[in-house]
Amino acid sequence: MAAELIIVDGASEDASVVKYLSGLKSTKHKITWESRRDRGLYHAMNKGLDRATGEFVLFLNSSDTLHNSNVLQEVKAYLDSSHKSWAVGMAVRISPDKKPVAVWEYLDHSEWGLSLGFRTFCHQSVFYKTELAREFRYDEDLLCADHLMNLRFYKEYPLELLPIITTYFQNGGVSSKRNIKDTSKDLRTARKRSDSLILGNAFLDFVVFTTTLVLLRLNGALWAWLRKVLPRLIKLNFGVKVENP
Repeated sequence: MAAELIIVDGASEDASVVKYLSGLKSTKHKITWESRRDRGLYHAMNKGLDRATGEFVLFLNSSDTLHNSNVLQEVKAYLDSSHKSWAVGMAVRISPDKKPVAVWEYLDHSEWGLSLGFRTFCHQSVFYKTELAREFRYDEDLLCADHLMNLRFYKEYPLELLPIITTYFQNGGVSSKRNIKDTSKDLRTARKRSDSLILGNAFLDFVVFTTTLVLLRLNGALWAWLRKVLPRLIKLNFGVKVENP
């Protein structure tokens, strides 16, 4: 199946990048690219969205790849039969040395979990109807603009879950390096802009969200402590040698 490949590069200083892009050719796929300075990640994604001419659009970052060469054809078959406006596949998270770490799936999705940001969709495996995504657009002043896009689609259009792995993605993106405070602020802004505040009340939303975050952090801290202590306790009590995880 022929695809339209739109590459938006933010004026890379490495000359080999432009050389590589200039040499891209395909007899099957339509390839266009640009290398210009942009105002950030979502400005670049909006530029790609504005240039898209296909019925559906998928956004991949520089280290992301499709699962195989037939994925787009499989996705199209599902969308053609379901007539849905968007779909979410399964994404495999990989380590920097290209080893699979986990599968990101959404079988238990809900507006509650999605709006809180704890069960969000991996944008690298989300296929949007282009004309609708262009109407919403990415909010360029939010680092969780992909999350806001998903919230808006979720509230307006039925979701098609794809029972296939579509994408490999790597950890370590910009959003993963933000502190909890900034991330929380961004998520609350996304809920306001998508009319997803808990019971429509800003104060209640703040209390519930903050409490949930504290509990999650405490649980995470407890788990980290147990990972360090339990191997020593097992070795001490039972004489079994246990390697640190």
